[in-house]
Amino acid sequence: TKLNGEPIDCWQIYSVTIGDKLTLGQIKAAGTRSYLLVAGGIQCPNYLGSRSTFTLGQFGGHVGRTLKTGDVLHLSDETSQVDLTTTPAELIPQITTHWEIKVIYGPHGAPDFFTEKDIETFFAADWKIHYNSSRTGIRLIGPRPEWARNTGGEAGLHPSNIHDNAYAVGTIDFTGDMPIILGPDGPSLGGFVCPATVITAELWKIGQLKAGDTVRFIPVSIETARAMERAQLESLKNLTQQSVEVVPTEIGSPIYDTLNSPETGIDVCYRLAGDHYLLVEYGELKLDINLRFKVHALMLWLQDQNIQGLRELTPGIRSLQIHYDGLQISLETLVGILKNRKSAISKKWTCLHVSCIYPFPGMTKPVSKLFRSICKGYVITLPGVRIILSLFVV
Repeated sequence: TKLNGEPIDCWQIYSVTIGDKLTLGQIKAAGTRSYLLVAGGIQCPNYLGSRSTFTLGQFGGHVGRTLKTGDVLHLSDETSQVDLTTTPAELIPQITTHWEIKVIYGPHGAPDFFTEKDIETFFAADWKIHYNSSRTGIRLIGPRPEWARNTGGEAGLHPSNIHDNAYAVGTIDFTGDMPIILGPDGPSLGGFVCPATVITAELWKIGQLKAGDTVRFIPVSIETARAMERAQLESLKNLTQQSVEVVPTEIGSPIYDTLNSPETGIDVCYRLAGDHYLLVEYGELKLDINLRFKVHALMLWLQDQNIQGLRELTPGIRSLQIHYDGLQISLETLVGILKNRKSAISKKWTCLHVSCIYPFPGMTKPVSKLFRSICKGYVITLPGVRIILSLFVV
């Protein structure tokens, strides 16, 4: 990095004036990204609560794309006096080529999906970063699992397949035999098992993983993840080092708790999906529209409760992912609320009206045939090309 042709150091604040020229070069050492901070920020629309750019979706940031030659970025007028200080050496993160990244074991693991040996191997291996990696996902090269199942059953032919559920940011997703760390631009929903999730305080590391680097995943407890996050926030606020004793936890179970329901015969499983996500699963590993309705009933109930710390609810086929702020509501409290709300689980649905609109009249017959094959009871009317379907579920 150079300012007016003169090399400058990272992690320092510089004052520039009109006409100064900043040159950013290629990263040749460890790491894969550098960051430029401008006092007051850059003028961009606030879209969905952020000014960042999502290039795949082509929205946010500067006209929803990467910067091009000739672009002009306007700075914000909301600037304040900045002390010209150097970042304390103890606060500068270590950029390396061999990483240790702390994770929470789960949401999926042994013995349901992986063998015990698979999980031991996963945490003992040094995974190599694949060249085909990006903000969408970091592909990892390493040992193949033995798998606890021969197939994914109804979800697919490969044992990594499951019914679609929501993904946490930073979860490690086995797409077939290859694990991928899902990044901030990665999918939010999919049908693959995830044995571990990067904790919040360590998410910055996945942005510096370079092709050829190696990484080992260290399992820690929810309590350790919380302590590390608090220390990180305090360090950023006061620019002082905060020490946290990190003790790797023993590999236990990705299932935090369960709820047996003799009334309905449908059990509920609460799976750890990182330090800010909880995956709630209903029933057995099979397609059952009743399970989907119960998930929907719980989601609607949670939306009405105004629970402090709840951020987002994402339903899957037979699951509900709860994104929560672990610094505002504890995992124990959240699960307690869910387990005490039995009425949301046992609530019965009698009729669902679904409107399906098709632009082509030729779709009427095949769609009607499809509905007859999958529904116990149905009523179809055809005003134009609109199909009104009534499902009677008990």
